[in-house]
Amino acid sequence: MLHKSSKTLSNLFSKASDQTPLQVIHSRIILEAKRLMVYTDKTIKEISYELGYEEIPYFSRLFKKETGQSPSEFRKSAKMVQSGKY
Repeated sequence: MLHKSSKTLSNLFSKASDQTPLQVIHSRIILEAKRLMVYTDKTIKEISYELGYEEIPYFSRLFKKETGQSPSEFRKSAKMVQSGKY
């Protein structure tokens, strides 16, 4: 869509940021997942599918790698913080 090769885009990212294009994409996916977990009642499975993951384990593995918590652990701790129990 940008009419640029992946190598050209990667080079532009390395000049402008310390993150690779894939890291930026993963960061954005995790940010959106967190938002959906905190502000909606969607299940982890629904959120996973909405973000493009048909298999929950792939999404869960990425989420845990990026945040240090599983999606369910994150949701539980976020709900505790919102309710003032944390």
